[in-house]
Amino acid sequence: MDLRLVAAAGCTIAFLGLGCASVFDLDRYSVGDSADAAPESSKQDAPDARVDGAARSDGATSSQDAGDGGGYASPDAACTTNADCVVNAMGASADDGGSATICVKATGQCAALQSVDCPGVYGDYSSDDAIIIGTYFATSGAAASLNLPRQQAALLAAMEIDSPGAGGGLPPVTPQGGVRPLVVVQCDPSTDAMRTARHLVQDLHVPAIIGPDADQDVIDVTQNVSATDGTLLMTPSAQASTISTLSDSGLTMRDVPADDQRAALILDQLNQIQAMLLGPRGPLLKLGIVYRDDVTGQSVLSSISGTLRFNGQPITAPVNATYVSVDHYDVASDVAAQTAIGVKYGGFDPDIVLVTAPEQITNVVIPLEQSLTLSNTPKHPYYLFTEAAKVSALLSGIGQPNVPADLPSRLRGIGVTPDAASAQTFAAFDAAFTSAYGSNPGVPDMGTSYDAMYAIAYAIAATAGTPLSGPSIATGLSMLGSGTAVSVGAAQASAALQSLASGQSIALQGTFTAMQWAANGDIAGGTLEVWCVGTSSGAPAFASSGRTMDVGTQAPSGAYSPCQ
Repeated sequence: MDLRLVAAAGCTIAFLGLGCASVFDLDRYSVGDSADAAPESSKQDAPDARVDGAARSDGATSSQDAGDGGGYASPDAACTTNADCVVNAMGASADDGGSATICVKATGQCAALQSVDCPGVYGDYSSDDAIIIGTYFATSGAAASLNLPRQQAALLAAMEIDSPGAGGGLPPVTPQGGVRPLVVVQCDPSTDAMRTARHLVQDLHVPAIIGPDADQDVIDVTQNVSATDGTLLMTPSAQASTISTLSDSGLTMRDVPADDQRAALILDQLNQIQAMLLGPRGPLLKLGIVYRDDVTGQSVLSSISGTLRFNGQPITAPVNATYVSVDHYDVASDVAAQTAIGVKYGGFDPDIVLVTAPEQITNVVIPLEQSLTLSNTPKHPYYLFTEAAKVSALLSGIGQPNVPADLPSRLRGIGVTPDAASAQTFAAFDAAFTSAYGSNPGVPDMGTSYDAMYAIAYAIAATAGTPLSGPSIATGLSMLGSGTAVSVGAAQASAALQSLASGQSIALQGTFTAMQWAANGDIAGGTLEVWCVGTSSGAPAFASSGRTMDVGTQAPSGAYSPCQ
């Protein structure tokens, strides 16, 4: 799709304030390859564009032959300005061997923004004042339906900050300087996670990355690349508690609660379901726990296993030997192992099942329900889901053949919800995303991806007098907790940037909670809810049960009420 269609849309999107002049040399842009993996509802004229530069069969991009006459200096050529690298500033096409090439100030050498893992580039990279930020989301393969909207949300925030209504970017460092536009290099680590990270950190020396989305990638990138090279990571989705204890020089952070911060509400619900079933189902109940045997699944299990009591005893107590079944499989694609767990549970007959990953819905929960129905088993389990399993497959599974009509009444889960101060901000983000992309899938962690871009941008603005780096951004993030109350979003972006440019501090409110962090990099506050499944317009839909927990105090409140 020719991005001139996107540009035309951008010129009419009032909330962005984009004019045609704010999009640079549109003939050189096209929608990124990752859009092919998106749900059909996301394949609209959306602003997740990339600069042309097709990958070659040998794994390089066309930019790596850029010295062959496209008007671009070869990567690694000496430079002091972007003009030294982009001789015909944005004038060559991909057919000429051109690509988005900049002067990396840290090395004094030209570098191609794109790589085989990072095909997408947004923003005015020709500006010597541009600030390069990386996004790191697996937008191809099984995770695409979750991660493409997250990447789009982060990009939406950058577009709002770069819009004329917000001033066209971050304020100048000095009165004589230029506005600093955000440039976003959009990367997909699905093929080679470390190669992707090295391109952003070691080739481009980006000061910050939004992502990774996966727990193991956060750990691997931190330990092998980013922490030692001084790049800040802000993950909007990784929950593994081990991330909190990484040796990361204070540079790996997240704006979503960790598993340890969620565990109390999981335990609260397991206890409530036990109390509800003890009378009707007898003095002893059966519990099944299913987890993927990786850092993600192990984190959920370890966050509750030392505290969970079932049938009045620890789950490892002798009395629970035949009443608690903890079952794992190695990888998400191992359908056979998950099917075997479902078959096992058909005989084990659990009263409660803890579901910790999305693939377990298709391969364990729905087949188990169908099997129990076909065998006329009168007792079906109640299910408690972690947020990772709050996906559309659960809603669509409810309508499958031989799935009993009462299944929604036996489903509940734990997830993040906007706190009172963020409710309007989240609603505005939802509306802005729909306006920009034509639809809104509502997957988890879209809002936190959007928040991450705003927080990083405002942290950079707050430390304008300090050379830009990962540590300077970390310092800036610590400065967003007091001062004038400001919410993320286009409506307050200009005022926030003006305040920061004049040396005033702000207290930043995100789409879910205040943007404040603990010393270990975890988000300090927030609200968790117990969600349930009800009906909206005649179809199954997620909704709130009324039971919540404050992340900071770990105190639950409100009564659980089944969805209608």
